[in-house]
Amino acid sequence: MPKFYWTVMSAGAIEAGLQGLRPADLLPEWVHTPDGELDFGYPDDRIDAVIEGAEVLPAKVAAMSAHATQVSVGPTGRAFALSNKVALPILASEHYVLAAGVAGERDARGWETDLLAGLDLGAS
Repeated sequence: MPKFYWTVMSAGAIEAGLQGLRPADLLPEWVHTPDGELDFGYPDDRIDAVIEGAEVLPAKVAAMSAHATQVSVGPTGRAFALSNKVALPILASEHYVLAAGVAGERDARGWETDLLAGLDLGAS
């Protein structure tokens, strides 16, 4: 296997997303911690890759909503909670840590933006 990634949630993206949530985004029983009290997420300086997905965010929200026994999505589709009822933002980006293999080209943040970069996929 040439590359293997772990999926993570960026601590910086979570914090920014939490600060942007409003009461209308949440269900009444959820706990909302917008002021940095929530110690959750992976340190941004240890992330290796990101895939920006704003154009597919509606599909992500729909997919999460379809799994109501596992996750609750808020009324506006901007937040979700698991069984612990802690509100988290639904992020438009997906973050990864390279667990095995060699990273491809990185952007100014030091993150890959193409998980397949550096792979020879044309070889038979």
